[in-house]
Amino acid sequence: MKHEKAAVIITSIALLTTSFSGCAFFDKMVEDAAEKADASMKYYSKDDQLERAQEMKEDIVKCLKKEDKDGLKALFSEKALDRIDDIDEELDYVFENYEIDGAKDDDVSCSDKGDTGDYPWHMFSCSCELEASGKTIYLSWLDVPQYEKDTSYEGLYSLYFSEKDYTDMVHLAGVYMPEFDSVYEKVDFVTAKSVSLDDMEDHIEDNFTEECFEDLDKDELKALKKMLNAHPQQYFRWTTEKDGVRYLFIEMYSSNKEFALCLGVDEDSDLICHVSFVKYDKGYVPSNKEIIKGGLDDLVGNF
Repeated sequence: MKHEKAAVIITSIALLTTSFSGCAFFDKMVEDAAEKADASMKYYSKDDQLERAQEMKEDIVKCLKKEDKDGLKALFSEKALDRIDDIDEELDYVFENYEIDGAKDDDVSCSDKGDTGDYPWHMFSCSCELEASGKTIYLSWLDVPQYEKDTSYEGLYSLYFSEKDYTDMVHLAGVYMPEFDSVYEKVDFVTAKSVSLDDMEDHIEDNFTEECFEDLDKDELKALKKMLNAHPQQYFRWTTEKDGVRYLFIEMYSSNKEFALCLGVDEDSDLICHVSFVKYDKGYVPSNKEIIKGGLDDLVGNF
């Protein structure tokens, strides 16, 4: 009888323990779900976006006024700094060409791209007007306040200064300089929004050097035509120079596929002398060397 009572007591304790631990487990699940929801919606509202944009604007302007190179560097993300050939040269270009007195007013505009799914991310395209030696300077920047699957993207990605207006402002990792103009014009080639699939071959021939065009086999050419006609979304871009070729890299997304496109532009002819495509898994973008060597094999069968 004593043994039976002991068994009942032990069983009861076990059930109570399981019950309490079950409650704790459930509470933890609820807490985790709430934290995930909060993280997902962190920069979803316009107020949150403008608050972040104002903070970044103030930090950028403060560094520009003081010509604080180290302060500006600290604003850039790890990913951006990794993709910039020479951040010191680019910041020297800014200080040599623009003597910034401060912001023209309190206004700042901001638009958002991103996703609030399992791996929330946000990329803000922001702009404002600056005063520089009695002139109005237009400043635009890309800022990544959140990138859950790879936090090395989080921070400032690019700066663009113009004495004209915001029209055709473009963004590459770092500070945009005039020497990037010829390679960036080839983004128009990639979007090809006004070109039909029937005219795509002529469009490609007009933009490629003869030698590069001849290297494409029929399957690769067909896949390239289909990709261009699909108008994939373009996100992060960066550039590097090597042996007289300026390479433009573009992270792109289409039909849940993630890939990097590389265009090499000959600096003498301003024509594309190299093209390659690399499909990659979420959270990992190949190195410049891997992308350049990628060729177009991955493109065939994906478009």
